[in-house]
Amino acid sequence: MAKKGGVKHLTRISTKGTVIKKKLHKWLAKPIPGTHKVSKAITLLSLLRDILNVAASKKEAKRILKNREVLIDNRIITEENFPIGLMDVIHIPKIKKSYRILIDSHGRLVANEITAEEAKFKICRIENKRRGKKGKLEIGLHDGRNLPANKAHTVGDSVKLTLGKNEINKNIKLEPGTKCLIIDGKHVGEIAVLNEIILGTATRNAEAKLKKEGAEIITVKKYLFPIGDAL
Repeated sequence: MAKKGGVKHLTRISTKGTVIKKKLHKWLAKPIPGTHKVSKAITLLSLLRDILNVAASKKEAKRILKNREVLIDNRIITEENFPIGLMDVIHIPKIKKSYRILIDSHGRLVANEITAEEAKFKICRIENKRRGKKGKLEIGLHDGRNLPANKAHTVGDSVKLTLGKNEINKNIKLEPGTKCLIIDGKHVGEIAVLNEIILGTATRNAEAKLKKEGAEIITVKKYLFPIGDAL
Protein backbone atom coordinates (compact mmCIF):
# COMPACT_ATOMS: atom_id res chain seq x y z
CA MET A 1 0.00 0.00 0.00
CA ALA A 2 1.27 3.47 -0.85
CA LYS A 3 2.43 5.78 1.89
CA LYS A 4 -0.09 8.52 2.69
CA GLY A 5 1.40 11.72 4.07
CA GLY A 6 4.40 12.28 6.31
CA VAL A 7 4.96 11.09 9.85
CA LYS A 8 3.52 13.11 12.71
CA HIS A 9 6.30 12.32 15.16
CA LEU A 10 10.08 12.08 15.45
CA THR A 11 12.38 9.93 17.55
CA ARG A 12 14.09 11.95 20.28
CA ILE A 13 17.43 10.33 19.51
CA SER A 14 17.32 11.70 15.94
CA THR A 15 16.78 15.34 16.92
CA LYS A 16 19.93 17.44 16.69
CA GLY A 17 18.64 20.98 17.01
CA THR A 18 17.37 21.01 20.59
CA VAL A 19 18.59 20.59 24.15
CA ILE A 20 15.78 18.11 24.85
CA LYS A 21 16.82 14.96 26.73
CA LYS A 22 17.24 12.24 24.13
CA LYS A 23 16.55 9.10 26.15
CA LEU A 24 13.73 10.18 28.46
CA HIS A 25 11.10 8.85 26.01
CA LYS A 26 11.34 7.43 22.52
CA TRP A 27 9.00 9.76 20.59
CA LEU A 28 8.80 13.49 20.13
CA ALA A 29 6.01 15.48 18.42
CA LYS A 30 6.84 16.91 15.00
CA PRO A 31 6.28 20.65 14.39
CA ILE A 32 3.49 21.45 11.96
CA PRO A 33 4.37 23.33 8.75
CA GLY A 34 4.47 27.03 9.45
CA THR A 35 6.86 29.78 10.43
CA HIS A 36 10.06 27.71 10.49
CA LYS A 37 11.46 24.65 8.73
CA VAL A 38 10.76 21.43 10.64
CA SER A 39 14.51 20.69 10.80
CA LYS A 40 15.12 24.05 12.50
CA ALA A 41 12.19 24.11 14.91
CA ILE A 42 10.72 22.49 18.00
CA THR A 43 7.10 22.27 19.05
CA LEU A 44 5.60 24.75 21.49
CA LEU A 45 4.67 21.82 23.72
CA SER A 46 8.30 20.65 23.86
CA LEU A 47 9.44 24.17 24.63
CA LEU A 48 7.09 24.50 27.61
CA ARG A 49 7.69 21.01 29.00
CA ASP A 50 11.27 20.10 28.12
CA ILE A 51 13.13 23.42 27.89
CA LEU A 52 11.36 26.07 29.97
CA ASN A 53 10.04 23.50 32.47
CA VAL A 54 6.84 25.47 33.05
CA ALA A 55 4.80 22.29 32.54
CA ALA A 56 5.52 18.89 34.05
CA SER A 57 3.63 16.88 31.42
CA LYS A 58 1.97 17.05 28.03
CA LYS A 59 -1.42 17.31 29.73
CA GLU A 60 -0.32 20.30 31.79
CA ALA A 61 1.26 22.01 28.76
CA LYS A 62 -1.95 21.57 26.76
CA ARG A 63 -3.96 23.09 29.62
CA ILE A 64 -1.66 26.13 29.70
CA LEU A 65 -2.13 26.60 25.95
CA LYS A 66 -5.89 26.05 26.13
CA ASN A 67 -6.07 28.80 28.77
CA ARG A 68 -4.37 31.16 26.26
CA GLU A 69 -1.43 31.82 28.57
CA VAL A 70 1.38 31.81 25.97
CA LEU A 71 2.22 34.47 23.40
CA ILE A 72 4.61 33.89 20.49
CA ASP A 73 5.76 37.13 18.84
CA ASN A 74 2.94 38.91 20.67
CA ARG A 75 0.27 36.51 19.34
CA ILE A 76 -1.67 34.06 21.50
CA ILE A 77 -0.93 30.53 20.28
CA THR A 78 -2.92 27.48 21.38
CA GLU A 79 -1.60 24.86 18.90
CA GLU A 80 0.69 22.47 20.81
CA ASN A 81 2.74 21.54 17.72
CA PHE A 82 3.27 25.14 16.57
CA PRO A 83 6.89 25.48 15.32
CA ILE A 84 9.26 27.52 17.48
CA GLY A 85 12.54 28.66 15.88
CA LEU A 86 15.43 31.11 15.93
CA MET A 87 14.68 34.60 17.29
CA ASP A 88 11.07 33.82 18.23
CA VAL A 89 9.91 35.75 21.31
CA ILE A 90 7.92 33.84 23.93
CA HIS A 91 5.98 35.70 26.62
CA ILE A 92 4.13 34.04 29.51
CA PRO A 93 2.21 36.81 31.35
CA LYS A 94 1.13 34.59 34.26
CA ILE A 95 4.70 34.09 35.46
CA LYS A 96 5.88 37.48 34.11
CA LYS A 97 8.68 35.99 32.01
CA SER A 98 9.81 36.44 28.42
CA TYR A 99 12.33 34.49 26.33
CA ARG A 100 14.10 34.83 22.99
CA ILE A 101 15.07 31.66 21.10
CA LEU A 102 18.77 31.67 20.24
CA ILE A 103 21.31 29.03 19.25
CA ASP A 104 24.16 27.56 21.30
CA SER A 105 27.67 26.41 20.37
CA HIS A 106 26.31 22.98 19.41
CA GLY A 107 23.72 24.41 17.02
CA ARG A 108 20.84 23.71 19.39
CA LEU A 109 17.89 26.01 20.01
CA VAL A 110 17.94 27.51 23.50
CA ALA A 111 15.66 29.91 25.36
CA ASN A 112 17.34 33.07 26.65
CA GLU A 113 15.37 35.01 29.27
CA ILE A 114 14.87 38.67 28.33
CA THR A 115 13.25 41.77 29.80
CA ALA A 116 9.74 42.98 29.00
CA GLU A 117 11.28 45.81 26.97
CA GLU A 118 13.38 43.40 24.88
CA ALA A 119 10.28 41.28 24.26
CA LYS A 120 8.75 44.13 22.25
CA PHE A 121 10.99 43.51 19.23
CA LYS A 122 12.26 40.69 17.06
CA ILE A 123 15.13 40.41 14.60
CA CYS A 124 14.44 38.65 11.29
CA ARG A 125 16.83 37.90 8.45
CA ILE A 126 15.80 38.73 4.88
CA GLU A 127 15.72 35.50 2.87
CA ASN A 128 14.32 36.81 -0.42
CA LYS A 129 13.11 39.96 -2.17
CA ARG A 130 10.58 40.09 -4.97
CA ARG A 131 7.82 42.03 -6.68
CA GLY A 132 4.41 41.41 -5.20
CA LYS A 133 0.96 42.62 -6.19
CA LYS A 134 0.91 45.71 -8.40
CA GLY A 135 4.68 45.47 -8.74
CA LYS A 136 5.39 46.52 -5.15
CA LEU A 137 8.61 45.28 -3.53
CA GLU A 138 8.28 42.65 -0.78
CA ILE A 139 10.78 40.89 1.46
CA GLY A 140 10.43 37.35 2.78
CA LEU A 141 11.83 36.85 6.28
CA HIS A 142 13.32 33.75 7.90
CA ASP A 143 10.18 33.17 9.98
CA GLY A 144 7.84 33.16 6.98
CA ARG A 145 6.65 36.77 7.15
CA ASN A 146 6.25 38.86 4.01
CA LEU A 147 6.51 42.62 4.43
CA PRO A 148 6.61 45.69 2.17
CA ALA A 149 10.19 46.61 1.23
CA ASN A 150 12.24 49.38 -0.30
CA LYS A 151 15.49 49.54 -2.24
CA ALA A 152 17.54 49.68 0.98
CA HIS A 153 16.52 46.13 1.92
CA THR A 154 18.89 43.44 0.64
CA VAL A 155 18.87 39.63 0.93
CA GLY A 156 21.17 38.68 3.80
CA ASP A 157 20.42 41.83 5.82
CA SER A 158 18.21 41.73 8.91
CA VAL A 159 15.33 43.90 10.08
CA LYS A 160 14.24 44.81 13.59
CA LEU A 161 10.48 44.43 13.92
CA THR A 162 8.14 46.02 16.43
CA LEU A 163 5.99 43.08 17.52
CA GLY A 164 2.25 43.56 17.52
CA LYS A 165 2.44 46.25 14.85
CA ASN A 166 4.59 44.09 12.54
CA GLU A 167 6.50 47.21 11.54
CA ILE A 168 10.16 47.52 10.52
CA ASN A 169 11.87 50.11 12.71
CA LYS A 170 15.48 49.37 11.75
CA ASN A 171 17.45 47.81 8.91
CA ILE A 172 20.60 45.92 9.96
CA LYS A 173 22.99 45.74 7.00
CA LEU A 174 25.32 42.81 6.38
CA GLU A 175 28.44 44.94 6.02
CA PRO A 176 31.85 45.41 7.68
CA GLY A 177 31.47 46.55 11.28
CA THR A 178 28.14 44.76 11.86
CA LYS A 179 27.84 42.29 14.71
CA CYS A 180 26.58 38.91 13.48
CA LEU A 181 25.36 35.65 14.97
CA ILE A 182 26.80 32.57 13.24
CA ILE A 183 23.97 30.06 12.79
CA ASP A 184 25.78 27.08 11.23
CA GLY A 185 29.23 25.58 10.71
CA LYS A 186 31.98 24.95 13.26
CA HIS A 187 31.58 28.46 14.74
CA VAL A 188 27.82 28.09 15.25
CA GLY A 189 26.42 30.09 18.15
CA GLU A 190 29.30 32.59 18.22
CA ILE A 191 28.75 36.33 17.92
CA ALA A 192 31.47 38.29 16.10
CA VAL A 193 31.97 41.49 14.12
CA LEU A 194 32.08 41.23 10.33
CA ASN A 195 35.37 42.38 8.80
CA GLU A 196 35.21 41.38 5.16
CA ILE A 197 33.09 39.44 2.67
CA ILE A 198 34.97 37.29 0.15
CA LEU A 199 33.04 36.79 -3.08
CA GLY A 200 32.39 33.21 -4.14
CA THR A 201 32.63 31.47 -7.48
CA ALA A 202 30.50 28.99 -9.41
CA THR A 203 31.95 26.17 -7.30
CA ARG A 204 32.66 27.93 -3.99
CA ASN A 205 30.36 29.69 -1.54
CA ALA A 206 31.01 33.30 -0.60
CA GLU A 207 32.91 33.51 2.67
CA ALA A 208 33.21 36.05 5.47
CA LYS A 209 36.00 37.10 7.82
CA LEU A 210 34.97 38.19 11.31
CA LYS A 211 36.72 39.24 14.50
CA LYS A 212 35.94 38.10 18.01
CA GLU A 213 38.07 39.22 20.94
CA GLY A 214 41.04 39.84 18.63
CA ALA A 215 40.83 36.42 16.93
CA GLU A 216 39.84 35.96 13.28
CA ILE A 217 36.96 33.71 12.27
CA ILE A 218 36.33 32.55 8.71
CA THR A 219 32.95 31.08 7.85
CA VAL A 220 30.45 30.84 4.99
CA LYS A 221 28.60 34.08 4.30
CA LYS A 222 25.15 32.42 4.33
CA TYR A 223 25.77 31.34 7.94
CA LEU A 224 25.69 34.96 9.11
CA PHE A 225 22.64 36.45 10.84
CA PRO A 226 23.20 40.23 11.30
CA ILE A 227 22.08 41.43 14.73
CA GLY A 228 23.92 44.75 15.04
CA ASP A 229 23.52 46.32 18.48
CA ALA A 230 19.99 44.93 18.90
CA LEU A 231 21.16 42.02 21.08
